Amino acid sequence: MHTGLQAGLKIMFFLFLLLPAFAAQAAIKGDPVTVCPAPSPNKTQQSTNSVSFSWAPVSDGASYQIFWVRAADNQSSAVQSVSNTSITFSGLAPGNYSFYFATNCGTESSSYIILDEIICE
Repeated sequence: MHTGLQAGLKIMFFLFLLLPAFAAQAAIKGDPVTVCPAPSPNKTQQSTNSVSFSWAPVSDGASYQIFWVRAADNQSSAVQSVSNTSITFSGLAPGNYSFYFATNCGTESSSYIILDEIICE
């Protein structure tokens, strides 16, 4: 007897095995295989209640999505979409924060890059 979890894992494993074949087939047919690269943010400045980040432009990056999560209560900010390559968050309450950054390349987005253990006092 299989549980739903076991069946789901089998399907995911099967898809994991087939995905490279589909990507290779698309490349052979000349179909574009696009990947939206994630930004590489760096913390550039920090004070007691603010923190600034910057990153190099990503090719084909139309905009960037950034938000934070505070560890103590899992409160998160709204996702901010910016077209420039820097951002400052101010008015942060004391706590330990994780900041999430992704690139929007038009029809697709990158995975999020996380900078965590940023402490505001």
